[in-house]
Amino acid sequence: MVNNDILYPRHIIENFITLLRTKDLIILAGASGSGKTNLVKSFAKAVGGKSIIIPVKPNWTSSEDLLGYYNPLEKKYLATPFLEALLEAQRNPETPYFICLDEMNLARVEYYFADFLSLLESRDEEPEITLYSEDESSHVLSELKAVVDIIQSTKQKYSKDGVVSFIELLKDEQLNSQLRAAFGFGEQDSLIKYHNEIRRMLSAVMELPASIKMPANVHLIGTINIDETTHYLSPKILDRAHIMRFESPLLNDWDAILEEVDNYDFEDTSKPLIFEIEALGYRKEYPSFDRDSPFCQLFVELNREFFHKLNIEFGMRTIRQGLSYLEYFQEVNEDPELAVNNFLLHKVLPKMTFDGNKYVGEYSRLELIDRVFVARIKQQLTGHNDYDPVFSAVHALEDLVNNAKVNDGIVNFWAK
Repeated sequence: MVNNDILYPRHIIENFITLLRTKDLIILAGASGSGKTNLVKSFAKAVGGKSIIIPVKPNWTSSEDLLGYYNPLEKKYLATPFLEALLEAQRNPETPYFICLDEMNLARVEYYFADFLSLLESRDEEPEITLYSEDESSHVLSELKAVVDIIQSTKQKYSKDGVVSFIELLKDEQLNSQLRAAFGFGEQDSLIKYHNEIRRMLSAVMELPASIKMPANVHLIGTINIDETTHYLSPKILDRAHIMRFESPLLNDWDAILEEVDNYDFEDTSKPLIFEIEALGYRKEYPSFDRDSPFCQLFVELNREFFHKLNIEFGMRTIRQGLSYLEYFQEVNEDPELAVNNFLLHKVLPKMTFDGNKYVGEYSRLELIDRVFVARIKQQLTGHNDYDPVFSAVHALEDLVNNAKVNDGIVNFWAK
């Protein structure tokens, strides 16, 4: 995207494509103007896909705001832009779709998105999304059948040589009376109105069935800002999503990025790199926990020595998510330490929001991070001095500690 003056460091692209391939929810966090939404749009264009940006409203309180709801009075499903995006993706299975909930924490994410996120964590290849009860569609179809039966039985009176006189049919008072009763219309309603109502009801049932499959070509992404107008992400959301934090693009080394682009050796950077749908990831079970895996051993140790003491939720699901990330990351970068660095930034540091003055053993929580945890991570990430500070877990931890020291010991990854 150089021709369009859109530049991202290689690390961001490697990290983003790896997260996309896990098929987990990705949340891009950062200040307004840091390039979050632009990354979604630019990446979609670069791979020949389509991005759909859906602004979240502060008044969203339930899954109905995300997916819509069935209106029994109108006998139709009232869809939302999010659902319409899923349906569009379903109609175009060979095109990657990147659906982005923009500023998703303007409302409480756990209110409107938690049910949907729980559905996705089933890891089924195409999880089923229930829109409304099968009973509702069955009720509509039974009403339509009754109407057809009424018309069918009546039109025989006005049929001659197989041709029906619709003028006479329209005048038939008994027919109109029965249809008025079936639809609940008034005395002055005509058969033409019945016809329009039938078409509308049939269209609603045919266009939106009671449930749909989650399209395999869809990637779900959210963007968040953290300020006084937004809500923090709950532990349930943090446990299931990957947080990718963005800093101001003015902090980037543009010469270094252009050098990276030159090293890609693409023949024509103006054309999209077409990916097969499965090459961008597919939903599958996370890898099994492996006691002999160095990654598993490391995070079991870190959980025992630090996360548990700091009251950070870290369970088997998180480690298995990490194994999935590691599996894909190795295909774009062979540095296992960098994968650990990224995983700490995605899954551990965002959960660090607590009072650092409380003691656990001989140390306060803040002291445990400052004196022990940072040293342990430096020991693990031997090449951390070579990482760009913007993408370094060690640098982020040191910032976290320094900020807490000047804020009465309150540890908050999101505070700046």
